[in-house]
Amino acid sequence: MMSFIKLARTFISIKGEDAEKFLQGQVSCDVSTLNDEQFSFGTLNTPKGRIYGLFKIIRFKDGFILSVEPSTSPLIIKQLSKYCVFFKCVINEESSYSAYGNVIESSEEAPCSDQYPSEGFNIAITPQRITLRLPSFEEYALFENWYLEGQEPNMIENKVSYETWSTFETRQGIPELYEKTQDAFILQYLNLQELGAVSFKKGCYTGQEIIARMKFLGKQKKMTYLLTSKDKLTVNPSTNIYKKDGSKCGTVVRSHWSDQTGSVTLAIINNSYVEENSTAYLDPECTAEFEISTLNYS
Repeated sequence: MMSFIKLARTFISIKGEDAEKFLQGQVSCDVSTLNDEQFSFGTLNTPKGRIYGLFKIIRFKDGFILSVEPSTSPLIIKQLSKYCVFFKCVINEESSYSAYGNVIESSEEAPCSDQYPSEGFNIAITPQRITLRLPSFEEYALFENWYLEGQEPNMIENKVSYETWSTFETRQGIPELYEKTQDAFILQYLNLQELGAVSFKKGCYTGQEIIARMKFLGKQKKMTYLLTSKDKLTVNPSTNIYKKDGSKCGTVVRSHWSDQTGSVTLAIINNSYVEENSTAYLDPECTAEFEISTLNYS
């Protein structure tokens, strides 16, 4: 029997005849190219290019559904609602969905059928659920299932916790945004261009000038790296990471621990530091050394 993990996600729908036109001017990804067999990562940004919403998005029926981290949804809905009034579409939080994850530790054993997509970024839709296969760069597969109310899976053999699921996402280089990190990061600092979360060919959207400038005119000085350790140590998002002397060298994006992975953290670090150093610390007392790795998205 497959093990299901209850995930912390909030769903937001944008429906109506202007839903695509409205979103195209708000989000970083190109929703006009999104078909009903794929999902995309994307961001909502301030005029200064800072992310206030990080989501997975699908095209569904007469609009779109976004999956977001719950603490970020109030600001997302508030900001989108300011501009939605000028378009023929409606924004709602969708309480009829709940999210459950599957971790298949060998990608070769992952189910491949009409109900489970065979490749990353693909989706499968049944009357009971929508299943997204997350991008995988290691020997396991992650499925995020959006179940309709009353169709949730039996939680008989839940051998994997939500924290463990989070460590698998982290090892894949998939970032997360939380309330305390809204308006803190630029898209490229989270490596989101590597996950297809931005189109540099689409028209204008909020924050596009800053994001495009970094792509075409500037040199990106920092990015997200993976920090790993066998020691059990995690910290909150937005906290600092440190050099051996206790001075700051980066910022935590997300940090988790599981028996399977040890401690894993995504952190934004200056590239110049990583060129000369292979370790960092999550606390200024330097109690546990973390190895820094460049993430592989291919």
